[in-house]
Amino acid sequence: MKIKGYSLIELVVVLSIIGIIAGFISFQFSGMTDQIKLQSSIKQIAADLRSAQMRAISEHNDQEIVFSGGRYIVNGKERALPSSVLVVPQISIRFSPSGMPQPGYFGTIRLVCHGRANSIIISNVGRVRVE
Repeated sequence: MKIKGYSLIELVVVLSIIGIIAGFISFQFSGMTDQIKLQSSIKQIAADLRSAQMRAISEHNDQEIVFSGGRYIVNGKERALPSSVLVVPQISIRFSPSGMPQPGYFGTIRLVCHGRANSIIISNVGRVRVE
């Protein structure tokens, strides 16, 4: 009579292969979550910049956004970025009632997350773009 089934060695080998593949996949997803945090932070900041620009035009008043480390202040409200995302350097952006940034209050905002970086550029004519 022949017994059908798997030996202990076969089961250990299969489980080892599954464990290695699962470890590789989880490592890949951890890098992906950092990229997602960075992209969502960039989109939020770009939206807040454009909102402040439009508010300056509609209210005929200067609007300023101040960036410092992992935080920024817009419309008097402080917003925190995810803990792994930093804004480099500390910078202030101030839009005049014409919608253009005031002299000295424009430039590049770099967001860094675990070695990955993206930039938001505010030109001297008020264009906000993400690179």
